[in-house]
Amino acid sequence: MEPTRIHSNGDSLFQDITLAPDIPVYATTAAYNKDPCPNKLHLGIGVYRTEEGKCHTLNVVKQVEQTLANDLSADKEYLPITGMPEFNKLSAELMFGSGSPAIKESRVVTVQCVSGCLSLRVGAEFLAKLYHQHVVYLPEPTYGNHPNLISAAGLTLKTYRYYDPKTLVLDFQGLLEDLGSALTGAIVLFHACGHNPTGVDPTCQQWEQIRQLVRQRGLLPFFDCAYQGLVSGNLDDDAQSIRMFGCDGGECLVAQSYSKNMGLYGERIGSLSIVCKTADVARRVESQLKLIIRPLYSNPPIHGAAIVTAILKDRDLYKKWTNELKEMRNRLVQVRRQLYDSLCNKGTPGDWSHIIKQVGMYSFTGLNKDQVHFLTREYHIYLSSDGRINIGGLSSKAVPYFADAIHDAPSSGQWPRRDSRWPPVAGDGLRRVRGTWRQAERRWQRRGWRAALVKLKEAREKVSENSSFKRTEQAKMRPEFTSPSSSSSSSADRRLNALVRHLATASMLSQTAVAFSPTSGFHGDSVFSHVVRAPEDPILGVTVAYNKDPSPVKLNLGVGAYRTEEGKPLVLNVVRKAEQMLLNDKSRVKEYLPIVGIAEFNKLSAKLIFGADSPAIRENRVTTVQCLSGTGSLRVGAEFLARHYHQKTIYIPQPTWGNHPKVFTLAGLSVKTYRYYDPTTRGLNFQGLLEDLGSAPSGSMVLLHACAHNPTGVDPTLQQWEQIRQLMRSKALLPFFDSAYQGFASGNLDEDAQSIRMFVADGGECFVAQSYAKNMGLYGERVGALSVVCRAADVASKVESQLKLVIRPMFSNPPIHGASIVATILKDSNMFNEWTIELKAMADRIISMRKQLFDALRARGTPGDWSHIIKQIGMFTFTGLNSKQVEFMTREYHIYMTSDGRISMAGLSSKTVPHLADAIHAAVTCMS
Repeated sequence: MEPTRIHSNGDSLFQDITLAPDIPVYATTAAYNKDPCPNKLHLGIGVYRTEEGKCHTLNVVKQVEQTLANDLSADKEYLPITGMPEFNKLSAELMFGSGSPAIKESRVVTVQCVSGCLSLRVGAEFLAKLYHQHVVYLPEPTYGNHPNLISAAGLTLKTYRYYDPKTLVLDFQGLLEDLGSALTGAIVLFHACGHNPTGVDPTCQQWEQIRQLVRQRGLLPFFDCAYQGLVSGNLDDDAQSIRMFGCDGGECLVAQSYSKNMGLYGERIGSLSIVCKTADVARRVESQLKLIIRPLYSNPPIHGAAIVTAILKDRDLYKKWTNELKEMRNRLVQVRRQLYDSLCNKGTPGDWSHIIKQVGMYSFTGLNKDQVHFLTREYHIYLSSDGRINIGGLSSKAVPYFADAIHDAPSSGQWPRRDSRWPPVAGDGLRRVRGTWRQAERRWQRRGWRAALVKLKEAREKVSENSSFKRTEQAKMRPEFTSPSSSSSSSADRRLNALVRHLATASMLSQTAVAFSPTSGFHGDSVFSHVVRAPEDPILGVTVAYNKDPSPVKLNLGVGAYRTEEGKPLVLNVVRKAEQMLLNDKSRVKEYLPIVGIAEFNKLSAKLIFGADSPAIRENRVTTVQCLSGTGSLRVGAEFLARHYHQKTIYIPQPTWGNHPKVFTLAGLSVKTYRYYDPTTRGLNFQGLLEDLGSAPSGSMVLLHACAHNPTGVDPTLQQWEQIRQLMRSKALLPFFDSAYQGFASGNLDEDAQSIRMFVADGGECFVAQSYAKNMGLYGERVGALSVVCRAADVASKVESQLKLVIRPMFSNPPIHGASIVATILKDSNMFNEWTIELKAMADRIISMRKQLFDALRARGTPGDWSHIIKQIGMFTFTGLNSKQVEFMTREYHIYMTSDGRISMAGLSSKTVPHLADAIHAAVTCMS
């Protein structure tokens, strides 16, 4: 039946949405890409480039990727909510040191996230939910996405002084004053090293003063660590600021990214660590973090984490990485020197020494907006309007050209001026005292951290005794880092004595006395002591229980993942082939994707779901953005609707996938239900569905499962879908489809998209969340898309611009690997055909499992009518078993499923069907 087009002259539901301004850093990239000039230069986005200007892929990364591709035992299973355990362990050790007392005492909880941005977002949402103070102090200036990330989580922003634009140095006095007057208990964001955008870091002595002040004021530090290893070339040195806070017994948060130091920009790999007072608090914190991650993106991507883990756990690979990392850092220093020398040789007005004093990937040049505009207009050099440049984007060849441009820019009296008060460079300061905190860690490792705390207390007492020194007397003091005599009791004691002297002299050298006082690092309850242990996720908790069961006959039918006859995870042959093709493409890099993802992936995904001949696609009325599988697609759509749609209520079927209510609720929508399943008939409650949607307020949103309803396996017929469509359009209800099983219900991709295409063909508007987890077996790669069908092309453009503002402070941009696999398969006719054959084989096998289970139950004479098993479709069967029967089957037969009786037919095999049939028969006869 061809749907009747409705509201042909009606207005779009989103007609009042405005076109969002381009995000500055991406606008710079867009302008650069449109510029045909052969000499153009892009210094805007923070990507390390080769001398030839190409995004650099580390050799060690290439080596590991080839090894992973050759490992036929590797699968693409869903990771746990918190990610790959080994990755988390190694990431924590990299950040805090393998000898960290916090790690040894299990006081650190680390969860894998989607690079640094989502690590920050998860941490911010945790604090907004469970921390008593909702004010965050950010340095001024800071990374442009920081305010968006923090405020999107519901926290309030304030700033503290950090950089002095007149002197181009750290405004340390202003920093201390602002943090000294901050609200007690407030959260403070720190850049661990390589401050973005200024390239100005505190020295070790200054960090120690900051630490004392933060602990004294009861402030909670939240570190953003995006450049570990790129500042000094030494991973330990660049983590010293964090380790100061991690070693004093207090609490802190750390967002960690592998984008820069491993060149995994597009893989989106990072972690969030929270250091707690006790192991018990850490476990409770971790349980609550799961409740934040699950409805945000469910679980993180596997590919990049596998690369990082392989490198960190192998001594030889680790050494290769550190060598390459040091080479990158040295080249940054070299380019800084070349640029500085070029400007000096030209006699460019002003003092440009800040270029070589700043550290890390960026340089805050001091150029003003007019000068930046001149560089772009006359020299085709693109950089951010505040004058920040990516040193990693410069090459030796490009330095003279860039120096010419700066030299020729009109001065306007704004050239950087000389300032004799410039403090020691952070990298130099690190080298000068590089042993101090690392020595303490070794002491803690070898002789116990409690003894080290005694020494720290002695240090505080020594500083207290000297606190009455007058400033003139303090000025005479100089830090002495000479080795103690050989008569000291041990080398460990000598290293700790050096730490004591450092603590004492650092405080005496301070011009703003920060007296030591008992801090949260040494006494008092945890700021998270009130956090309760959250229950396990109902679905993923099944797998946790299954993994703990030693029984050889155990069977996991809880999680929706396809298994072979041997019970092994399946990686499609076409997926392996596509992955190898990508690996063989030497021109492929791991550059950051655009905010909306891979353009070709989006185009092909829209065609797959709407049809290649869809009028909506031809008329440019569809906007599609790549997201983090189905969960991330739903969350992005939900947050967009919460911001821009006039109705805030969404109706979801009862029952539905367990994560749906949380996804929409945490996005800010109100959730109500409509009747869907009739437990008496074990079929669709179609009359109840029509009644509930008919009484829903006009304009409400309605979540619809496109096919293979989860958990029931019950779908409307095409005739029923048409009635639903007519009712919803007459009531102006907004459909939001969740399409997680296209091709899995019938074995045919087009048939499984008919419900969606009905709503698109009538000219109305709708949302579609799309996932490739099931139909391509890319569970762990987190590949999905959100499509919004609009009334007109101009509305679609405006909607896309606003979607970018939702994505940017969430995960910034999506992972590259899985989407590249999908695009490779969808665009090649032979590979596409191969995929559809493998997909049909999976769907047919599930149908076969249904028939085998039904026959087995009938053969056993199991009481009741079990025909619903073969009538239901897709991955799941809603057995009708109650919670007591489910508990009985788990206890007596070691069969694991959700408490509502849902089983994954994809987890069954011909070998395990009899065991399941025996368990069901026993449960029904014994527990009825």
